[in-house]
Amino acid sequence: MKYSLSEAARATGKNKTTIQRAIKSGKISAQKRGDGSYEIDPADLHAVFLPIRSC
Repeated sequence: MKYSLSEAARATGKNKTTIQRAIKSGKISAQKRGDGSYEIDPADLHAVFLPIRSC
């Protein structure tokens, strides 16, 4: 299952803008949907930003 931009931000504890900048700079690969939203592969995301721990 791929993350949306909001889901990626929640999963890493980062701001959506931080995730978006990483996509635009090429640090994270993402697919853009027809509606303009992103699909982000969790493996790509977590290779750059560690997941937050859930208690």
